[in-house]
Amino acid sequence: LSKKLATLCGSTESDLQAACPSATAENGGKVWATALALVILAGKFGDKKDVWIMIAKKGKKWLKAIDR
Repeated sequence: LSKKLATLCGSTESDLQAACPSATAENGGKVWATALALVILAGKFGDKKDVWIMIAKKGKKWLKAIDR
């Protein structure tokens, strides 16, 4: 988790860490951060989907791979 991500979420790093589901706490919070980033991309930057769609696909693919 980063300050930039927290700012985009309208929150603080400590609040995001506290809200992190225990199932996603491994991997240094990367699962939680990736999920948050995907939601932010779609929610705040939906009008620029052509810019971030490939990154989102990579993030979703990574989440599915570690879920196995």
